[in-house]
Amino acid sequence: MALAGAALIRRRLRERFSITAPRVAVRPHLPWPWRIGGLLVAFIVGVAGGAWGYAWHSTPRTPAVALASDLQAWQARVTELEAEVATLRQSSGTAESSLNIERGAQVQLAQQLRNAERENAGLKEDLAFFEGLVPGAGGAEGGPTRITRLKVERDGATNQYRFRMLIAVQTGRGQAPFKGTLEMSVQTRQGDRDVMIKVPSSDAPDVAKYRLEIRNFLRKEGVFSVPPGAVVTKVEARLVQDGAIKAQQEFTL
Repeated sequence: MALAGAALIRRRLRERFSITAPRVAVRPHLPWPWRIGGLLVAFIVGVAGGAWGYAWHSTPRTPAVALASDLQAWQARVTELEAEVATLRQSSGTAESSLNIERGAQVQLAQQLRNAERENAGLKEDLAFFEGLVPGAGGAEGGPTRITRLKVERDGATNQYRFRMLIAVQTGRGQAPFKGTLEMSVQTRQGDRDVMIKVPSSDAPDVAKYRLEIRNFLRKEGVFSVPPGAVVTKVEARLVQDGAIKAQQEFTL
């Protein structure tokens, strides 16, 4: 009986510690909170992976296709905005052009108004002068020939000057009209010298315009030129008949 028990013990020891004995795995002991945390992390990773896979397979567009589509949409929007900017620039240019035209028209109208006011004032002066020439209205029949209302001004920024004057000849009834010529001596400043210019010159193409025939009065206007850079300082107008000066007047600028 004792021998049988000893044999049983030897057999069990041989099975437990021999080569054929079952392998034993040694694992470190982990607390249960760490084990639960690991399970939660694994669960979250699995859910995220499943959602991504579902989105990937359920969406008909790949990321490259989606990016290309978005890029095309933005390019179309940029083209649309560029067209709007071009339209606004064109509208702005049209508005600015219209504004410049309006400003130019206002300047022109203001200049015309000033000219009309100046001409109106001159006509009033002429009217008063003419009334003095009419017999029975304060003027005497007959009398000397006169030049009055002589004015000279530069015509813009050119080297031309514009003049105007009134010439009155009071002739008696039945007398022939006055025939003579208008001559002007124009004093100019050219550099450091004073130079006198005769208007009209002997070879002027418009010399015939200065031959006058006057019965009562004449309003004479015209333009004369001076050399470039010359500045007119004084003008003397003379009415000449048969070589004799019948009337004259000076105007200083």
